[in-house]
Amino acid sequence: MAKVEKTTETLKDGRLVTFRSPDVDDAQKFIDYCTQIFSTSEFVVTEPDEFHPDLEKQKSWIKEFDGKEGAISIIAENDNKIIGNIDFRNKANRRRIQHRGEFGMGVLQEWRGKGIGRLLVQKLIEWAKQAGNPVEKIELMVLAENEPAIALYK
Repeated sequence: MAKVEKTTETLKDGRLVTFRSPDVDDAQKFIDYCTQIFSTSEFVVTEPDEFHPDLEKQKSWIKEFDGKEGAISIIAENDNKIIGNIDFRNKANRRRIQHRGEFGMGVLQEWRGKGIGRLLVQKLIEWAKQAGNPVEKIELMVLAENEPAIALYK
């Protein structure tokens, strides 16, 4: 997996958030995060009853990014807790479109509106612009009712 350099940013309210690539030791924290986000957001595509937490599957999901060109996962943390994430995968199985891919992201409800989503997207774009990265086009899907996300993406 391509890794992003670990950075700490100060939010508008003065709190610190660390951005970094996850590793397998984060699997349980990722499960806790997903359980919370799937049960508190009407805009994520996974509904709470569709998520079946499994530590080994979560570790495998994190490992899927290892060594995969054109793929990245970035987490946002505060106080050793995942509060947001973004992940991207290119269309590596097709040479003519390996320069493009889609991302998904989320931010815990109590952390929304504080600039974390903007920072996650910014870090994704910075990664995509790195020399040697095959990614040239970042695509997304968003529910039409998700006005806060649409405003962010504009």
